[in-house]
Amino acid sequence: MTTDQAPIDPDREPDADPASPAARGPSPPPKIPVGGIGVSRTSYAAAARLICDWAERRESRYVTVTSAHGIVMARSDPRIREVLTAADLVTPDGMPVVWTMRMSGAAGQRRVYGPTLMLHACAEAARRGVPVYFYGAVDPTLELLSEKLT
Repeated sequence: MTTDQAPIDPDREPDADPASPAARGPSPPPKIPVGGIGVSRTSYAAAARLICDWAERRESRYVTVTSAHGIVMARSDPRIREVLTAADLVTPDGMPVVWTMRMSGAAGQRRVYGPTLMLHACAEAARRGVPVYFYGAVDPTLELLSEKLT
C-alpha cells in the first residue's frame, strides 16, 4: 500500500561513489551510552527530517525505538544488542532511558515514542512528497492505517 504521492525522481543525478562517506546523506545525531547501548540524542522533528532525508537519497538505513526493557534484553541477547548497536538511529522510547540520557549530559532530551514518531515521519514525508509504504499486516489493518493517516 502506498500513499498517493509522487515517486522519488529516478532521473536525478547519481551521487558520488556510494561507498564514499561523502556520498552518504546527513549523519545520524550523536549517541549517548545507556546501559551499553548508544541512544540517539534526537527529537520527533529531527528524527522525521532525518528519516525523510535518507529516504530521498534512497539510503539503506534503519531506525529502532527502545525502552529500558530493550536495553536490558540487549545485555543478555547478542542478537538484540547487534540490532540496537547497528541501527543508524535509536530513539529513547521510555522515560528511564530519557532520564539516563539527561544525567549523561543530554539536557532537555525528551521521549521519542515509536507510534508518535511514525506520525511525525508520515507527516514530514507527505509534506516533502516522499512515498510511504506499509508492510506486514492484513489488508483491513493497512486500510484503517491509511485512512487514519490521510
